[in-house]
Amino acid sequence: MKTLKKLLPFLLLSGFALFFGKSAHATVYNIGTDLNQPPFEYKKKDGTMTGMEMEVLQEIARIEDFQYTLITANFSSLLTSVQTGELDGVISAVTITDNRKAAFDFSAGYMDTGLAIATLKSSKDITKPEDLRGKTVLARRGTLGANWAMENRKVYGWNVVLDDQEQDTIQTFVANAPKEYAAFIDDVYHFSFEMKKRDDLKFVGKAFEKGAYGFAVKKGENQELLKKINDGIQKIKTSGKLNEIKNKYFKGVKIPAFEKESNETFVIAMNSDNAPFCYQNNQNRIVGLEYDLLNEIAKRVGFKIEYKFVQSGSGYALVENKQVDAFFSGLRMSEEMTTRYASSLPYTRSGIQFCTYKDGAYKDIADLKGSMIGVMSGMNSVSWLKENQERFDFHIHEFDTGQTDMIREAKRLKVDALLTKAMVINFHTLSDSSLQKIGEEFDIHDISCIANKEYDGKFIVQFNKGLKEMQKDGSYQDILEQYLVYGEKSEKVPKTAESLGKSESKSSNSLTYIIVASVFGVVVLLGVIGYKMHIERRHNS
Repeated sequence: MKTLKKLLPFLLLSGFALFFGKSAHATVYNIGTDLNQPPFEYKKKDGTMTGMEMEVLQEIARIEDFQYTLITANFSSLLTSVQTGELDGVISAVTITDNRKAAFDFSAGYMDTGLAIATLKSSKDITKPEDLRGKTVLARRGTLGANWAMENRKVYGWNVVLDDQEQDTIQTFVANAPKEYAAFIDDVYHFSFEMKKRDDLKFVGKAFEKGAYGFAVKKGENQELLKKINDGIQKIKTSGKLNEIKNKYFKGVKIPAFEKESNETFVIAMNSDNAPFCYQNNQNRIVGLEYDLLNEIAKRVGFKIEYKFVQSGSGYALVENKQVDAFFSGLRMSEEMTTRYASSLPYTRSGIQFCTYKDGAYKDIADLKGSMIGVMSGMNSVSWLKENQERFDFHIHEFDTGQTDMIREAKRLKVDALLTKAMVINFHTLSDSSLQKIGEEFDIHDISCIANKEYDGKFIVQFNKGLKEMQKDGSYQDILEQYLVYGEKSEKVPKTAESLGKSESKSSNSLTYIIVASVFGVVVLLGVIGYKMHIERRHNS
């Protein structure tokens, strides 16, 4: 009995250790993976999951001593399930990107990756991406390939169909090409693995968008699991086990060469008399929103620029004759423009607006009936004037010089009013108080650069890549705020007309607060004076 009493504390401690040890080990993580994406994950004939990533996960779980339940689903729903908490993490050839980092925490990369375009070998007319103009390309919904295809559909002029079926999308493509789909955009290693087994597919151009796969968890959550994954990745890299698993699946697989980082020289036409987009400042230096933005993107991405400074009309001609890679001139992307040209991602927005040097003569567009209106040749402002010429009885004078010259010449030629981009007018009213706005900004569109629809698309792809990088780190906004000014006080510009409306609303709210505060202050002051007078009367009595 005494012996039992002596052993009791040790037995209790052992029991606690066993209990809590089991409890800790009992954490079972729900980890998601794709239904069928060989060689990364796919079902064997007996219904169990196998594949390169499945073996990597099994090895890490063994080394780091954790348990998991594997849950399979379409790729498009996996990341959503992590965000909603249905899954603790996902391993499914998920490329680490800056956009995804906003919502997910990633492990260290365990394998390099990239994108590629594939088509049938029998499609002899398709050898490069620009051959897909007017055709339909297939991509798996939710993947990096789908995002890239959608972002660049205006550049290459293709239509995109997103597939989220349970079967391998390569099978879907082959079964329906070329009648429904001309090409398929997806992971380069996925393609290469399949091409080792079949001889009916070929690559279209080189691989691109080089990156790395990582294990993903919801941002800020499941950090213990993420640490185990990271520790495990490091251990299997050091031991050589990771390479052993990769070689098992990719030995003899031919991966196409990747596009080299761009070190090309692109020929760019730019309107150099078009403040605030591009103009010569007081020190005779070329500056401006588009000029500074393009130079910064070129520096980041690694290409060179040969500038051709032109007026608007000749810029369009250079694009149409394929003499330049792109044209910048604060171009508003109307439906006509997007139909005629390939275009970059938008980098700001602007409407058009009337302005005049005749003090107080015109308050609204209706007051301009029968007036002479000056406008820049080649701009979509001309189209608007011609469409409304009969309605307002406008007389149109087209200028074939730059914006600055047009505004300067407007005084000399006694033009009643000008119609141009609101951003241009806002910029010039800062230095010329005699220039007055008429009415409100209207017909608002995105502003982008343009290129010939039949060119190879390389410049716009590189420009879009750099623009997205600058939007993420804030340097894009810095350039916008330097050149986009609204009103006489040089207030920093909101990016869209909608946010401009909010700013104006804020200003009017501020005025209301000032009035209310002033009234309140007067009331308080009167109260203090009255109280003092009351005290003095009591004191005197």
